[in-house]
Amino acid sequence: PIEALAVEAELRGTGYSGSSYYDLIARVKYKFAGPAFLSAGYRYEAIDIDEKDILADIEFSGPFAEVGFEL
Repeated sequence: PIEALAVEAELRGTGYSGSSYYDLIARVKYKFAGPAFLSAGYRYEAIDIDEKDILADIEFSGPFAEVGFEL
């Protein structure tokens, strides 16, 4: 049963010339039937654009749940 349970974390980001993008995901995943899984976790995403005529500072965050297949 322990092999079916996983704790995962992902961090992605990039920045260029004063603009940046970050995406952080943490989840607990349970494989219940072959490649099928259920997972739940938390996601944080931030976008900061600072260009000549465009200014944006956006953040999204919160819990999520998903069902899927892994090959």
